[in-house]
Amino acid sequence: MVSAYAKNGRLEEARAVFDAMPERDVASWNAMLTGYCHTSLMPSFVAVVSALTGLGDVKLLESLRTLAIKTGCESHVVLGTATLNAYTRMGELDFTNGRVHEARSLFDGMPVPGIVSWNAMIAGYAQNGMMGNAMGLFERMPRRNSVSCHSCFTSALFACANSGAREMGRQMHALAIKAGAANDNPYIGNGLITMYANCGDDEEEARATFERMPRRDIVSWTSMISAYVQAGTGFEAFQLFQRMLRSGVEPNAPAIMSILSFCSNFGATKLGLQVHSLVFRLGLDSDVFVGNALVGMYFRCGCVDSFKVFDEMDERDIVTWNSMLSGCAHNGLGREAIDVFESMKSAGVTPNEASFTGLLGACSHAGLVDEGWRCFKLMESELGLVPSLGHYACIVDLLGRAGHLYEAEAFVENMPIEPDSIVWAALLGACRVHSDAELGRRVAERLFEMEPEKPGNYILLSNIYASKGMFEEVAEVRRLMRARGVMKDPGCSTSASSGTRLSIRRRESVTGSSKCG
Repeated sequence: MVSAYAKNGRLEEARAVFDAMPERDVASWNAMLTGYCHTSLMPSFVAVVSALTGLGDVKLLESLRTLAIKTGCESHVVLGTATLNAYTRMGELDFTNGRVHEARSLFDGMPVPGIVSWNAMIAGYAQNGMMGNAMGLFERMPRRNSVSCHSCFTSALFACANSGAREMGRQMHALAIKAGAANDNPYIGNGLITMYANCGDDEEEARATFERMPRRDIVSWTSMISAYVQAGTGFEAFQLFQRMLRSGVEPNAPAIMSILSFCSNFGATKLGLQVHSLVFRLGLDSDVFVGNALVGMYFRCGCVDSFKVFDEMDERDIVTWNSMLSGCAHNGLGREAIDVFESMKSAGVTPNEASFTGLLGACSHAGLVDEGWRCFKLMESELGLVPSLGHYACIVDLLGRAGHLYEAEAFVENMPIEPDSIVWAALLGACRVHSDAELGRRVAERLFEMEPEKPGNYILLSNIYASKGMFEEVAEVRRLMRARGVMKDPGCSTSASSGTRLSIRRRESVTGSSKCG
C-alpha cells in the first residue's frame, strides 16, 4: 500500500499507512523514501532539462537523464516529455541518428505519452530527415482528428518545410484535409504555406492554401509575402502587401523585411523610402533586423542613407556591421569601409569571415591595395581567422583591378589551398579589364578544364581577344564552344516601377526623400 500510494504521488496516504504499520521492514522505508525523493526532485529535474534545452548541451542532458533513472523519476510523463522535447530541440543544432533512437527509446518507455510527446517525437524525426519514421508514428497517433492533435500537424509541416520533404508535406496535407483541420485552423494553414514555399518553390499551391483560409493572421500574410519574394516574384509580393494594408492588418518586422528585400532586388528606391516611413509609423525603427534590412536596401539602391540609418540604430549586431562593410564594397566606398571596420573594433565587436569579405571587396573596388593587404594579413595575425577561398579571390581581384596581374598570378600559384574556379575567374576578369591576352589565355585554359561547360569563361577570353583585334583567336574560341556544345546564356532585363504608393489604416500617402546615386 505504501509503495502504491507513493508511486502515484499520494504521499499523505502513503505516510498514514506507513505510520500505522506495527512493523516496518527495509522495503517499507525504501518505498516511503523513494516517494519523497520522487516528488521533491521532479520540479527540479524538469526545470534543469528546460534550461539545458536552451543551452543545447547534450552531454549534460544525458548525465541528468542517468540521474533521473537512478532516482526512478524518468518514467514520469512530465519529465519524460521535457527530456524528449530537449532531444528533438537539440536536433536543430547537432542531432545524430543515435540520439533520435535515444529519444524514441524514451518515448516508448512512457506509460501514456501525451500530445506534446507525440508532437516532439514526430518533429524530431522530421527535422533529421527520417520522414518514413515520422509518418509512421503520425499514423499510429491516437485521435488524429482531435483538436488537440492539430499541433502535431503544424509541427510536422514546419519540419517538412525546414527539411525540404515536399512529398511528406503533401501527405500531411491530405491527412489534415481528412481530419477536417486543413481549412479552419490558421496554424496548419500557415504550416502548409511555409511548406509549399520552401519545398520546390511551389508558390501557386501556397497561394491556393492562403486563399482558402477563412481566417488569416499576420503570420499567414507574412509567410505568403515571403514566399513570393523568395521565388523572385516580387511584384506579386508587393500586391499582396498592399492588400494586407487595405485589410487593416499591420505588418510585422518579417513582412517589412520581405518587402525591403523586394525593393533591394529591383532597385525600387522610392518604394523603399515609403516603407522606411511606414517603419517609423509602426514603431519598428528600433528593431535591429528591420534596421539591417534598411541598411542593405539603401546600399543596394545606391543611396547614402544607409549611413544615416546605421547612425540612428539603437542596437547593432554583427549582421549590421557586415551589412555596412558589404554595402561599402558594392558602392566602391573603400575608405568608408575602413572607417566602419575600425569603429567596429572600437565598439568591441569581433569581425568574422564575412566582415573581411566585405572589407576586402571594398578595398578592391576602391583600388586600396596596401590597405587591402594589411587587412588580409590581419585576419590570421591578430584574429586567428583562416582565410577562405573567397578571401583569396578578393586579394586576386584587388591586385588584378590595380593592374598587378602577374603578382596576382603568382599569388594564386602559391596559395596554401587549391584555388577554385572563383579565384581563377577573378584573375580572368582582371585580364579582361587590362586586355592581357597572354595571361588571359593561360587562365582561361585552367577554367576550361575546371568548368568546360560554363559559357562565361569562353566569352571573357573572346572579349579579351576582340579588344586586342585578335579576330582569328575570337573565331577559334567560338569554334571551341560549338565543338563542346557550349551555348551562350540569353540575356534578360528586369525593370520595376518605384513610384507605387503605400497606405495604411486611412490610406494616407507616405512620402520621403533621399540622396541617391
